[in-house]
Amino acid sequence: MIEQIKRTFARRKNDDRGASAVEYALIMGLVVATLITIMATFGGRIADQFDNACKKVNQPANASCKV
Repeated sequence: MIEQIKRTFARRKNDDRGASAVEYALIMGLVVATLITIMATFGGRIADQFDNACKKVNQPANASCKV
């Protein structure tokens, strides 16, 4: 019985199948955290740039740029 348990644990010791999923999850979490930080930092500036571009394109037509 004990020998069987030792063999089972020895086989599982070298099994790396779950490691890849954990690594990909950590990378995805880092990417998401980076994107959230960028959007929180530069979001207002980016929105202002799009608004300015909209105003320049629609200036002769007097169209509204706000949605």
